[in-house]
Amino acid sequence: GLNFRTCLDEATPCGDSDLEYVGQDHGAAVAGLVAAEGGNEKGVIGVCPACRLMLLTLGGGEWPRIHAFLYAAEQGASVVSASWTMDRKTAVEAVIRDVSHTARGGRGLPVVFSVGDDGDLNVCEDEEGSPEKFAGMDEVIAVATSDNDDKRVPGANLGNCLDLLAPGGFEQNPLGVTTTDQVGSEGKNNADDPCARGELADVDYTNCSGGSSASAAIVSGVVG
Repeated sequence: GLNFRTCLDEATPCGDSDLEYVGQDHGAAVAGLVAAEGGNEKGVIGVCPACRLMLLTLGGGEWPRIHAFLYAAEQGASVVSASWTMDRKTAVEAVIRDVSHTARGGRGLPVVFSVGDDGDLNVCEDEEGSPEKFAGMDEVIAVATSDNDDKRVPGANLGNCLDLLAPGGFEQNPLGVTTTDQVGSEGKNNADDPCARGELADVDYTNCSGGSSASAAIVSGVVG
């Protein structure tokens, strides 16, 4: 993987392979849902345990995302899992559109986006009806959250760009998702901030990470 947090402009090459430690339970959780190893009598198993992960760390702004998408395409990624939302930026949008059509020898690179969990029933457009989020692009797979009964969870965002629902659960549902956490007590599973579902005794795993971020990761695992 590479750290693109310091990519502030179009200068290339960009990205640092000497990854600094960035405490991030969100990344650990979605990675586990995609590709946690199975058959080892430990923790959980991901949707695609045979998949290999290309872990790319992003900062704020456009350039870290531009470089990360280009790098993923250049390295032959099979799918990009984007468990984040952001207002559409023209330069980033152009790169997503390009890799989704031209990467992998012209077969295109599938890009999966979460749509968020803010209770927005029209997340794809702004008040003027213009496209607002990257999930609204025709080239991406937009994913919202379902529960264990395959129904939309309370608060899951919707919109005409939505492609499908996938399991993600929510904190008040005892049948949500369980996944990997940061190793030790610095992650989601810690005594200082327990979620409504209740946590596991093993702090390297968590019951308390879900929503459309989890849903997008699960779809990405299926694609992978």
